[in-house]
Parts: sequence; C-alpha cells; structure tokens
Amino acid sequence: MSHLNIQEKYGLVIILLSIVTRIFVVSIAWNYGIFITAIKQTAPGTLFSELGWIAGLAQGLGSLISPMYIVISKKLGFKLTFFVGIFLCFLSLLASSFVPSEHFLFLTYSLPYGIGSSIIFVLGSLLTGMYYPPNHKYHVTATVSISLGFPIGFLIINPLNESLLKYYDNDWQLVQRIYSVIVLILMGITSLFFTDKYSNKIEHQMEIRDEIAYKDEFLSIKSKHLSFIVRFLWLFGLVCNSIANTSILTNLNGYLTSSGVDSAELKLDFVILGLADGLFRIFLAIIGPRIKKNLSSMYILASFFGFILSNLWADHIVPLFNTIYCLVFGMCPAVLMSLMYSVNTEITGTNQIEKNYTINVMMSGVGIIIGPLLSGLLLDTSDKNYDKVFKMAYRFYFMCIISYSLMKFLLLKYSIRVCKQSREDVRLNSYSPFKNES
Repeated sequence: MSHLNIQEKYGLVIILLSIVTRIFVVSIAWNYGIFITAIKQTAPGTLFSELGWIAGLAQGLGSLISPMYIVISKKLGFKLTFFVGIFLCFLSLLASSFVPSEHFLFLTYSLPYGIGSSIIFVLGSLLTGMYYPPNHKYHVTATVSISLGFPIGFLIINPLNESLLKYYDNDWQLVQRIYSVIVLILMGITSLFFTDKYSNKIEHQMEIRDEIAYKDEFLSIKSKHLSFIVRFLWLFGLVCNSIANTSILTNLNGYLTSSGVDSAELKLDFVILGLADGLFRIFLAIIGPRIKKNLSSMYILASFFGFILSNLWADHIVPLFNTIYCLVFGMCPAVLMSLMYSVNTEITGTNQIEKNYTINVMMSGVGIIIGPLLSGLLLDTSDKNYDKVFKMAYRFYFMCIISYSLMKFLLLKYSIRVCKQSREDVRLNSYSPFKNES
C-alpha cells in the first residue's frame, strides 16, 4: 500500500478520534451550563458572575496558551501531548468531585480542564490539517468534519447531564466523578492511535514555506500594513463573536427555565439546537470546498443571524417560538468553531498556518472567558434579568458584522493572485513582482 493511501486511511482515524474526544471530553466544558444551574440550586448564595467565571475559564483559559501546544507537541510528540491533555481532564473531574465547596472549582476544574480540553481540541485540528493540508481536495471537509463532535456532544452530554443530575438529586460532584471514569477509559483507547506518523510532514512543511495555499493559486494582501489591518479586524471579530456566543449558550438554560419553559420543551429546544448546529456543520463540510476562498463570508452571515435572534430574544418577540430561535441559532457556533482553521488560507495564506490557527483559538478563548463573566455580572446586578444578556450579545454581534465586513472588503479590493508558476518568487511576504488584480 502506498504512503498516500496510508495517509488517506489513517487521516480518517484521526478524524474519528478527534470527533470522539470532542464529544466525550471537550463537550463537557461546553455544556457546563446545566452544572451552573445545579450548583446555584445547591448553593444559592453563589454569584452568577463567579459561576460564569468558572465555566468561562474552563472553556477559554487553555485557549490563551494554545500557541504553546505547538512547541510542546514538537518536543514531546503528538501522542504524548494528547495523552497529557486527556489525563489533565480526568484528573480535573476526579478532583472536582471531592471539593468541599464550589469555590475550589477554579483550581480543580477551570485551570486543569481548560488546559487539557484545549490541548485535545487544538491538536485534533492541527493533526487533521497535517493529514489533509490546504492543497488537499478534502481539506475543508476534513477540518469541518471534526467539529461535528461539538453538536453531537451537545446532543449526548446535555441530556445526559440533566438525566444524571435528576437521578442523583442534583449531586453534581457525583456526576463529575462518573464522567472522570468515562474520560479515563477514553484516555487509554484514543491516546494509542493519535499520531502524525503517517502524515506527509515533509511535503506539508514545504508547502508552508513556499506559502502555496492550493496547487494552483492563493489570495493574499500585498501591503503589510493592510495585511495587519485585515488580521486585526479578523481577530477582533473572533473575540466579539465568542463573547456573544458564549453569553447566550451559557445562560440559555437559565433563561428558558425562568421563562416558564417546562422540562420536556427545554429538552426539545436543546436537542433542536444541537441538531441545527450539526446540520449547519455538515452543510459547511459539503459546500466548503466550493467556497474555500470565501469562507469568511459565512462569519458575516452567522453574525447577522446572531444579531437578529438575540434582538428577538431580548424583546420577547413571539416568545413561543423559542424552538425556532434555537433552530436558527445553531448556525452561530457552527460557523465560528468549524471554519476557524480553514479560513486561515483566505486571510493569511498557508504561511505558518498552525501558528495562525492557534492565535485564532487564543483570541476566541479571550471572548469565551469574557462572555460568561460579563453576562454573570449583568445577571447579578439586574436581579436575573436575562434580557440584558441578550442585549449585550446583539451589540457584540453588531461589532462582529462591522469587523468581518471591513475585513472582507479589504480582502476583495486589495488581494493579489499568486500563480503556481510564480512559486519561486514567493518568499516570506515578498510580493513585489505581482500586481494588484483590481
């Protein structure tokens, strides 16, 4: 069997491992909202801002140091680094199940689980990108497909959380102990097969050095100043986008409960949200290869829908249509998380694509930390007025629309086309031989 065939087949193994670990490990942090509700019920004196901070740190803290994961994986290897990530998650859940007070969760849950789950998340994307580099015809499909672990995890973990908490009378510590056993089992299985051994690393590194995003061409910005502005607008949009998304997702359970939604409808709404998220990701995986030079446009579209929906939720327009809102809102997290790796080739080319991706994750992590904290402060100071959370969210979505739109305008107006024949002239952002197409 040729190396190419082995690479293709083992790439599927990496995709499967990435999806499974996202479902049963990373999704625990992303579905922590129901634990917040349970902790609040068992310790009513705990502030929402503190609980939001605990959840936000677990989702975003590890993202802040994500560029370090590249350095660590080069030293230790992907397999060992991946093992360390899952082990931290196991240790975190086990320790959190024995803390005497929820205040200790900053130390036992937020810090170790945040780092561990981020290692799993980032390495899954990086290794998938190595097996399916930007010039591969399935690059976008593969990198989007691994993100399906989030909506599938949403469909599995969220109802499982609710069922376990109900069965064990809101004993959230016992539930976390159960999850630690699940993570321990996964640690023993997945770590054995998570390797870059069969990827074409040499070819991939050559493509990065020559900055060839596709076999024939790629788009980039000639001016370094404009390139910096484009990058700034992109990262600013990511921060705002993450703040808006996490503010809503962290508090959606509490909002629907306070609105009088019964248990059956609550489950239905979250199932629909998870299904919608998953369907949007499948849709992106299908159309992604056809629009791979315009993936950033999807961020504008998703932000627009987020802006409209958060307005509707805040103003209680047709409140009986919460289910429909959840259906459409699934697009927002789907676009933000699934295209974050692939969109790099449009914004910065393939030069240091792994580094640029981890910077994206880092800035997204900033928003993930800020979102629950700000929304928690709003709830604490407004007697649990969830309308203020949604109003805050639509302001951030509006900033996303402006930022992404300006970025897209600059990309369209000032981009240049570098052809395959000019490969030898392309060196480290030196585009002097090429003229602006426009």
